[in-house]
Amino acid sequence: MPLAFLWNTCIYNPDTNALMRLTLAFWPFGHATRTATLREWSRYANA
Repeated sequence: MPLAFLWNTCIYNPDTNALMRLTLAFWPFGHATRTATLREWSRYANA
């Protein structure tokens, strides 16, 4: 899944992470996508 790949890459690349956040900010439904992604990440982090 492209977004999953980008998310995993961004964890290790602050510059890409900033670019991804900027892209999602203007991407249709970007806010919902970012929120869902953070929720999923938190679920695994807290497991």
